[in-house]
Amino acid sequence: MSEVRTTDQFGPLQPGFALSLPAGYTALVGRNNAGKSAILQLVFRPAMDANLADQICLIMADRPYVASGMDVGGGNLEQYNRVLLSGLTPLHSYDSYRDPFRGDLAKLLLAHGEHYQQKQQLDALMERLGFHRLTNIAGQSLLDSIGVRFQGSGFRQVFPILAALTDDRIDILLIDEPEAGLEPVLQRVLRDILVEYASRKQILVATHSHLLIDPNNVSMVRVVERPKSDVAVRPLGGQDELADLVFGLLGNSTEDLLLPGFFVVVEGATDQTILEAARRAMSIPPGRIKVVAAGGMARATRVSEGIRATLTPLVTAASPYRDRVACLIDEPTAQDGPFRKELDDALGERLFVLPAPSIEEFLPEALFERAGRIKADDLATILRIKPDKAALLTFKAELSISLAEVLALDDVEGTVVAEALRMAAERAAPTEP
Repeated sequence: MSEVRTTDQFGPLQPGFALSLPAGYTALVGRNNAGKSAILQLVFRPAMDANLADQICLIMADRPYVASGMDVGGGNLEQYNRVLLSGLTPLHSYDSYRDPFRGDLAKLLLAHGEHYQQKQQLDALMERLGFHRLTNIAGQSLLDSIGVRFQGSGFRQVFPILAALTDDRIDILLIDEPEAGLEPVLQRVLRDILVEYASRKQILVATHSHLLIDPNNVSMVRVVERPKSDVAVRPLGGQDELADLVFGLLGNSTEDLLLPGFFVVVEGATDQTILEAARRAMSIPPGRIKVVAAGGMARATRVSEGIRATLTPLVTAASPYRDRVACLIDEPTAQDGPFRKELDDALGERLFVLPAPSIEEFLPEALFERAGRIKADDLATILRIKPDKAALLTFKAELSISLAEVLALDDVEGTVVAEALRMAAERAAPTEP
């Protein structure tokens, strides 16, 4: 099939809705209630009208059972499809026990084609997915031999898909939520299997899983959207949009992936130690914000080069962090003007500037006193040993650790440090897809 359309309202699909269907493997992705399942059903209906009832298989999302035994009671796939068509209503919750019983689909597909060749293919696919092969046991039917009643939900959900794939008489395969019941690693294996079989069948899936998208052929991804009442389908806009799409399917939350929700880039290790202490004082969870030291001084380069190298991969257009990164820099000198403008252009309101030439000069004298230190003496030492990079790094590291150990909320509250961390914590929360 190359195109489907509807002249009347079809569930959420408005009159005049049309969709071109490329050959091969196509994934429909979108939010719940966008219209993906209705599109699968819309494809199914004209195929049945075109006398393809014996060559098409619609695998609904409600498939928690696989009937044991191979007795089809005189039934066949064409009859199953016609009964399915007669009761099909878009977005209607369908009783999987009847009209027709979903559990019968696998045995109808196994009785549909050339049995021996299909069993050989099924054995190979079952093994790839980590399930038992279809061993022949005397006195038992094919589906009894694998004990389907004792299999987990993942097996029962995927087995009708495997049966349809290995049925050489099926030319069009429509699958709603192929990922159902499968752990992520098996979703990826199933996707690879579907892509392979799409060289000989037209396969259309509706999915909420980024793992069912073929990353090597994003032109075959269709985004289903329903901003108001009408359903719209569009091709994915390339690899850059793929990153956004995957991030959205994963809930727009880096923290759920055990990744930080927001990056705060600072100039060096001393700033990092102090800001981490401030984060703890402000009771911000460690997974919410990651403070990153650009390390320009440690790498014996200009600080601006270290910050630029650290920021670039985070703020690139394809990065999910492009709006989740801020920068805190020391008070710029006159010669830092162009770099300050560069940061302004890249970050806007997410650029924060200390009102002092360094974090040590910025911190209050009372903090030094609680750490048993004298601020004026420490600043004088920094100035004196500045030409010796190794000695300077060692001293500043020791100083920042001693200050961090006694840093309290009052030391940073109301300052640009607290402002930067609080903004980062708020924007680290997952966004609405």
